[in-house]
Amino acid sequence: MQLVLTSFVMSRWGLGVALLFLPVAALLGSAAFLAAPVLLVGSALNTADGGFSYSINQSAKEALYVPTTREEKYKAKAFIDMFVQRFAKAVAVGLSLLITTWFTGFDSLRWLSLLTMGVLVLWIIAARYAGRVFAQKEAAASS
Repeated sequence: MQLVLTSFVMSRWGLGVALLFLPVAALLGSAAFLAAPVLLVGSALNTADGGFSYSINQSAKEALYVPTTREEKYKAKAFIDMFVQRFAKAVAVGLSLLITTWFTGFDSLRWLSLLTMGVLVLWIIAARYAGRVFAQKEAAASS
């Protein structure tokens, strides 16, 4: 995936499209799980998440640092790696514990897809914004 898809997408359609691959795939997978909550669909969703997360999404996130100064890059990267990611993991664990009290059976987990889809829509909006800002900064730097 990294060798073929990432370079093709980023060179042909740009960073904005590359940033959308993971949340769109997760949105489609969550909708499929809502419609058919079976292990095969859940496994496909997990595979797509793992495949896109560590390939095209990671490369696109790293490319967002290109138009920044060296100082901005190191400050932002350190803040994101040390605080934002750890805070997000703590929130995810808390939500997971809370959700297990609401959803008791496997079949009821399908409704968790609605919450996931809402978060993914917000992610898609943020990714589109980041792609537009990146394109503007890249255009300003080249002119």
